[in-house]
Amino acid sequence: MPAHDAAGPTDAPAIVFLHGTRVDRTIWAGQVRSFADRHRTIAADLPGHGELADIPFGLDAFVARLDAVVRAEAASGRAALVGHSLGGYVAIEYASRFPGRTAALVLCNASLEPRRLLTIPHRSLAYVAGLAGQRLRERVGDRVRSVAYRSVTAGAPAPDARGLLFKGSRNAVRDVVGQQFLPRLRAYPGPVLLVNGADDPLFRRDEAAFLAAARDGTLRLVEGAGHVPFVERPAAFDDALRRFLDSIGW
Repeated sequence: MPAHDAAGPTDAPAIVFLHGTRVDRTIWAGQVRSFADRHRTIAADLPGHGELADIPFGLDAFVARLDAVVRAEAASGRAALVGHSLGGYVAIEYASRFPGRTAALVLCNASLEPRRLLTIPHRSLAYVAGLAGQRLRERVGDRVRSVAYRSVTAGAPAPDARGLLFKGSRNAVRDVVGQQFLPRLRAYPGPVLLVNGADDPLFRRDEAAFLAAARDGTLRLVEGAGHVPFVERPAAFDDALRRFLDSIGW
């Protein structure tokens, strides 16, 4: 069973929040609290991150662990999945395998098909980081954290940079880069929300294709936000998510 936090009534509709690379489940703390009034809210660590930092990331392995979380925490045996960046691709994979256990998909800044040529530099970065010494990795990690999260509002918790260059992230890059997630999204029959920070052109690059692939899809943009809209503009993000969850048939 992966490390996870849970709040809210045990018999309420369940939401599972999945973080992106270089952070852990605690980045969803605000949403876990905000939605616990009417939902069972769960935030889970990905392997290679947080309390699972020493466990190699593997898409197959995490889908199995996610299924265990859904079975353990969702009274109905199904949950809405909210995945940010890397977590969005994990959510798509899970939904394509277990559509009956996925009440809805919410993909946050995960509207870039990883097979695209633009992702090749990330593969090289992960490889080089695996060869670098610890001191260099720490310096690069600090730099990447400051650049990737520069748009996060002042005062927000600084994300843990470990996951970007080492441990789970290297394996995550291997598992995700080169794969096609659009066909998997097309296979999922349930409702889908794409909620993206408007100022994140890279992870919105294939937004139209992702929206077209969803059989029952909705797009919401969070203005004034970049790659992490639920931290940068939490009120706007939470409003979009709550409206969507209120509209689906659990």
